[in-house]
Amino acid sequence: MAINIPIIGGTVGLEAMFAGPISGASMNPARSIAPAIVSGHLISLWLYIAGPLIGAAIVVPCWLATRATKSASAQ
Repeated sequence: MAINIPIIGGTVGLEAMFAGPISGASMNPARSIAPAIVSGHLISLWLYIAGPLIGAAIVVPCWLATRATKSASAQ
């Protein structure tokens, strides 16, 4: 578990350094939704709503598959 912290922090740092200046995108969908609604810029709002949902739909089955494999080998 402790090995994941530097990996996650490094990923976030690299995204902020390289992708942020290029696209100006926010990595936190909740931080982007409210300003977009208030300002009326709703053209790309669907990405910030669909992205986390699609990501979760992909990651949860993968996590369950690897979790099942590890718990079966531990017994």
